[in-house]
Amino acid sequence: MPDENPYLPDGSLRLSATVAPLVSPLPVIVTPATIPTLLPDVLRRAIVNQFSAGTEVLAEAEPGKRHQILGWTLTFANLGGEEDHTITFYSNDTPITGSFIVPSATGAVPLISAPLSLVPIVETAVGEALKLTTANMQVRGIVVFITEDASNPR
Repeated sequence: MPDENPYLPDGSLRLSATVAPLVSPLPVIVTPATIPTLLPDVLRRAIVNQFSAGTEVLAEAEPGKRHQILGWTLTFANLGGEEDHTITFYSNDTPITGSFIVPSATGAVPLISAPLSLVPIVETAVGEALKLTTANMQVRGIVVFITEDASNPR
């Protein structure tokens, strides 16, 4: 039978709580480091090594499938001049992000990064290619994505 006195000998209030045990603990803690082990069959990487401004196809169009970006890390070079330096992701010819503006820099290597996520940041339309377009700069880095069957989404 529980003690009826709500106070402890030192005068503080007695509190009690019941904690229910987990019925089924998670098999793994989800962190950016464990994502590749959770999605090993579908996780894809595109190496970006663009020596001049323009458009690069990161993933070809696949009928009935869409590409979903989970993260990226990109560095930039050749940022001189007065022009805007921009980077945009596309689904074929349709932008799926706004233009990221990279300021002109002297001495430093600018970097933009979207940490690896289990939830797609952006995705292409079904059956369209994933592209990266840059203006007035060189780009190096990696884009991590999955390709999903549109008729059987995860």
